[in-house]
Amino acid sequence: MENINEFESYDYSFESAVDKSSNIICIGLNYKTHIDETREKSFDDPVLFLKSNNSLTGNNSRVRILKNMNVDYEGELGVMIGKKARDVSKRDALDHVFGYFIANDVSSRKMQFLNGQWFIGKSFDGFFPNGPYIVTADEIPDPQDLRIQTYLNTDLRQNSSTDYMIHPRG
Repeated sequence: MENINEFESYDYSFESAVDKSSNIICIGLNYKTHIDETREKSFDDPVLFLKSNNSLTGNNSRVRILKNMNVDYEGELGVMIGKKARDVSKRDALDHVFGYFIANDVSSRKMQFLNGQWFIGKSFDGFFPNGPYIVTADEIPDPQDLRIQTYLNTDLRQNSSTDYMIHPRG
């Protein structure tokens, strides 16, 4: 396994908070600070992409990284939709949220930008660590006022807030 690097693993981990039968729909380029950092342009409408269910893994799980993948990661607020929804207004969107969870959007930037399709670069095995818990929506009075921090092992790498979202209710 000489061509594989792994982030440090802890003595414990939990299963994914998200069921493997779930659809994983993500909003890209949704934080002003990330757009400034990457020099990408922002869009009037949310940029949607999918992650495959094989990318689901529990928090503190090892993330296998092949050499030369050019891997990046971002802490994210995961949203669990709790009831069927279609043509829901922005005003009513939060009425459909069951709860929230912590997620880590791991990406191979090399594969993500190889052909303009984000799916491949975001869907490697274990590239969506999340959980360990889902906090029900009634326990979060304002999802636009949450701290997002990401650590690599014990080193703080991201310290932000959901207040910076461009499309808070997509």
